[in-house]
Amino acid sequence: MWLKKAYQSNRFITILVIIFFTIQLINNIRQDIAISPWYAYGMYSEKVLSDTNVAVVTLTVNGKQLQPTDFMPQVWDKMTQPLLLYYRQAEWNQFLFETDIQRLLPFSVQEHFINHISVNDFDNWYHHFIENIIHVSVHELNGEYALYSFDQSNWHKIKTLVQIQSIN
Repeated sequence: MWLKKAYQSNRFITILVIIFFTIQLINNIRQDIAISPWYAYGMYSEKVLSDTNVAVVTLTVNGKQLQPTDFMPQVWDKMTQPLLLYYRQAEWNQFLFETDIQRLLPFSVQEHFINHISVNDFDNWYHHFIENIIHVSVHELNGEYALYSFDQSNWHKIKTLVQIQSIN
């Protein structure tokens, strides 16, 4: 038996291996904690379903839609993330103020802790931001961050989360 030979050659390592296997076995049986970076049955035992809703960013510069394949992934993310972050900022600010700031500073004024950026200000900033990234004079910029749903064979737009339009 392999375990008997291993024990005769190096007792310390064999005891460590037995302890490791025992802990892994207990961890897999309990399935309530993940204490090791090793394989745990609970990590792979459930079917993963795909999401039917997808968020899509569309950028159009000077009447031409920008394609993600024309840019490095890091550059595309740099161009599209501000739309997502702008959409989420109001929700996040309110959540942060109510959960942390107001609890720690009960007499604080909410306006001092929340970002207020208007759609027009964001459009102007984003216009120059995109212009600096793609190194093209941008006369017209349209951007949309929308949620789409897939049913059997077609994509359907559920709602537009953020839409910007900047004409220079």
